Amino acid sequence: MNALDQLLDGAIDMHTHSGPSPFPRRLDHAEASRQADAVRMRAIVVKSHHHSTVMDVRAIRPWGLAGVKAEVFGGIALNGAVGGLNPWAVDQALKMGGKVVWFPTISSPQHIRHHHEHPDLKFPSASVALMREQPIDIVGSDGDLRPEVHQIIASVVEAGAVISRRPHGRHQIISLFEAAQAAGTTRLVVSHPNYVIEASREQVVPDG
Repeated sequence: MNALDQLLDGAIDMHTHSGPSPFPRRLDHAEASRQADAVRMRAIVVKSHHHSTVMDVRAIRPWGLAGVKAEVFGGIALNGAVGGLNPWAVDQALKMGGKVVWFPTISSPQHIRHHHEHPDLKFPSASVALMREQPIDIVGSDGDLRPEVHQIIASVVEAGAVISRRPHGRHQIISLFEAAQAAGTTRLVVSHPNYVIEASREQVVPDG
């Protein structure tokens, strides 16, 4: 077993961009699961920016996941296509087996601003003509977390799921995570903090 095989053996990929998706993807969920299983990964979580992948996983399980030992989970990203900060969509996704709630990704103000300022940035384009993303912020005009955020956090805590935060400002991420910790969870992830978030090395290194 080489070094790469050793790293993948028993690993969990929390951020698998497989299809179906409006963005072009090299693999669908079934093939991604088979490849994960082939290298003895423990599990993958499949992600879409545009819809809950929880029902995708349930739909393909009888045929696409037959014989696959690696576990496959779905989640929901709270962008415009699912109604943004939508407690009902989160409630359904988690109660149907979802494991991760990604707060706004492509709908976050930080993501929209960053891509406007960097038009040459490599990022997939939708294969169909979708409506333009509108900013979805997790804080109100008073700077406090919006009420829907606390509802979503409560659902995540109840389900024992994971909160993932991607392209938002560092202070908003801290506010969200502090609220989540106060509600009773430490299952918190910041995805690629050097991309869009633009956090420095010092900002992502834990204190102490």
